[in-house]
Amino acid sequence: MAASKDLEPTRKYLLQRVSDAFLVCHGLEGPVATDHLKSIEQVIYGNPTYVKTIDSFLRGDDGNGTASPGCIFFYLDADTNIVTTAEPFVMKQRTIVASRLSPYDAKGKQKPISIKEQDMTNELHIQIIDIDTASDNKVKEAHGRTYLEFHKQQMKTLYEPLLLKQSRLGKVSSSQRDIFHDSLRLLTDKLEELSENQLQTERITMPDAASMRNLPPNANFMKAATDSKLVRQFESAAEGWITVASKLVYEKPEYSELEPQNIPEDIGPSTELKWWKERCAKFNNLTAQLSSPEVKQVTGVLAAARSPVLRQWKEIDGKLTDGASEAKENVRYLSSLEKYFEALERESPSVLLNILPPLVNNIQMMYTIARYYNTEKHMMVLFCKITNQLIVACKNDIRQGQLSASHLWSQTNNTQSLRALIERLNACILLKGCYVDEFRAASVRLEPQTGGNS
Repeated sequence: MAASKDLEPTRKYLLQRVSDAFLVCHGLEGPVATDHLKSIEQVIYGNPTYVKTIDSFLRGDDGNGTASPGCIFFYLDADTNIVTTAEPFVMKQRTIVASRLSPYDAKGKQKPISIKEQDMTNELHIQIIDIDTASDNKVKEAHGRTYLEFHKQQMKTLYEPLLLKQSRLGKVSSSQRDIFHDSLRLLTDKLEELSENQLQTERITMPDAASMRNLPPNANFMKAATDSKLVRQFESAAEGWITVASKLVYEKPEYSELEPQNIPEDIGPSTELKWWKERCAKFNNLTAQLSSPEVKQVTGVLAAARSPVLRQWKEIDGKLTDGASEAKENVRYLSSLEKYFEALERESPSVLLNILPPLVNNIQMMYTIARYYNTEKHMMVLFCKITNQLIVACKNDIRQGQLSASHLWSQTNNTQSLRALIERLNACILLKGCYVDEFRAASVRLEPQTGGNS
């Protein structure tokens, strides 16, 4: 079967991306990489079944009017001669998954839609799955978007708009449908948050592939330690890791240099949870990078060489462990308050009167049992942010969402609106009194623990 000419640019782009994915981590470039791409093209174009499969994938059509499944799998075994520089300790098997945004119509049914040349960089996603000698499955991304970014885009541009348009979802009630829609939005927001956190995490730099290939077999670190050039390269890499890790360990929140009472009024308690979530994600991402076999090999050689850089690395590595534990625990405790933070942002003062007692009680419990968050500084920052949000809630309720002062006075033009305004003002006064009372009561209960300094 002859290849379709209209798909030629997109097909070439796909094969280029697949070729790049095969070459990732091998350091091949220039003529070698060009020859590698040509060899892949010869294999594909020389087999009519391969051409038909690729064209069906790119068109979103199997030729019978049915939408294509949307994935192509490319397999590589390092024992073959396709990539001759693949060493067993680096990789045994490599699978390339090429996927695209599934084509759906407004009714949720798949329909054939061909990928346009101008959209191919957005619609195509190349994913690498490695199986190494330790039998660990490792998912990596080729050049371009990350796995999270791709699925975030799927949710935002495809699934969420499609599902939110559905006024009916089978036999579920309208309230169940609304709950599902809210959950869908939360999932999209979570994917976006995770994607942003992943992008914010700095990537550590490994020694070049040639240096790793020059390591003696069977992890003979003592022999490798006699190679002074190799040791210097590994020390340089470790120093880079120390810089990245130190930046994260000593990172401080925004406004950390301000006194808590000077934190801007529009900064509420949700920002506290968001900051710790982002910090926890950064620690997780960096820890995952540092768990790679390459890092273990580098530190093994430096230990055998008795390098002074290793001592610095172990010191910051210990602080990384402590920082990750702190972030994880703080997220756990602050997440237990998230429903109260959300209520502070959307409810009126009259409703918040019933929310403040359990909120303050939970903060008191957190202060009592938390290992990291039970400091005066953390408590002052958290309560200042809660105070900010309460002030904003009162202002919004009094102004009824209007910013102009004239609207406030317009509410006094008739008896009914004036009476409603007075009720809202009284609710704000009651809220302030309730907040002060709950705070003082919690302070009294904590006096035995704090020695009267709460």
